[in-house]
Amino acid sequence: MKKILMLFFLLLASFNSYGYWTETHKWYNNGSIYVDFDYLKKQYDGTLFWRYIRNTPNRKNMKSVMYYIEGNCKTGQTRVVTTTLYREIMGQDKILSDSRGYKWDIPKPDNTHSKTLTVVCGFL
Repeated sequence: MKKILMLFFLLLASFNSYGYWTETHKWYNNGSIYVDFDYLKKQYDGTLFWRYIRNTPNRKNMKSVMYYIEGNCKTGQTRVVTTTLYREIMGQDKILSDSRGYKWDIPKPDNTHSKTLTVVCGFL
């Protein structure tokens, strides 16, 4: 039932789209969060890999950040696989990439990792 409701929500919502990126929710200070549903991958053990961009157009030096995330729909845990900073919105003009392999964590409900986990888990 959750999957049907989420699919219904995704189909009816008026999302802005940039190619394969779909806006899923707003971020503070005129920012937006975009998920790449074409990149979404489910592993044999039930974990998911996806990526999302957080645009912050009002910042001077860094206007977007792309996160590659691994998450588990059953436990609610996520971990950042890679973070990449960009000078322009929608991942244009790369500044720096970091792939330390962060630890698993249960994000707070208002955290963007938690919100995107809810969206991608509902999408499958």
